[in-house]
Amino acid sequence: FTRCDTSSRVRAILAALPCRAVVVGLAVALLSSTAAAEPKRGGTLHDVFGSDPPTLDPAQATDTTSSAVIRQVFDALLELDERLQPIPALARSSRVSPDRRVYTFVLRPGVKFHNGREMRAADVKYSFERAAKGKRPWVFEKIAGAPQLIKGAASEITGIRVVDERTVEIRLEKPFAPFLHLMAYDAAAIGPREEVEKRGPAFASQPVGTGAFRFVSWRRDDQVVLDGWDYNNH
Repeated sequence: FTRCDTSSRVRAILAALPCRAVVVGLAVALLSSTAAAEPKRGGTLHDVFGSDPPTLDPAQATDTTSSAVIRQVFDALLELDERLQPIPALARSSRVSPDRRVYTFVLRPGVKFHNGREMRAADVKYSFERAAKGKRPWVFEKIAGAPQLIKGAASEITGIRVVDERTVEIRLEKPFAPFLHLMAYDAAAIGPREEVEKRGPAFASQPVGTGAFRFVSWRRDDQVVLDGWDYNNH
């Protein structure tokens, strides 16, 4: 990785190169140079991939290259720490019922999508139901009512309930110990319904999330440009 200029914002430029061997060599060289450099606030972060991401839509991604970009643009309710344990992300807190079947998530206040609209609990329900019909339905299949939606026999996941604007309740068919880990998958990322519906299939190449980086542009087989995002300033 390299950092250029000293502005307070960070821009990420993710480049796709055709030769994997060259990519690995470049990555090692860049990482080595960064280790000796003093950390700076802001600037430009360059990273390289071995191929172009097929999609930037978390509901459709199944590959690691897409996920690497998606995780910069989107957030999930939880994320994994360095020990791979779930910790709060968009959810400020979570609790589980004594029978281990009902999970209640309280969202962080004031979190905004990159279009400036504040995220709400209804966005969680919408995003999960949309993603359950996508490429990784297994992330959601333990939720009560999810199998029916996945099969096309229902229009919603009955086990996801919006309690209020900042609280969402998720009920499982039966206890499933790794459930909180599933909530940290990028397939469970949260997006704004109005942008998905407005952009249609183009949402896969013009994503809008709540992540640390806002999507700027994508030149196919060349580069993806993201810009640093602080929802407190928007």
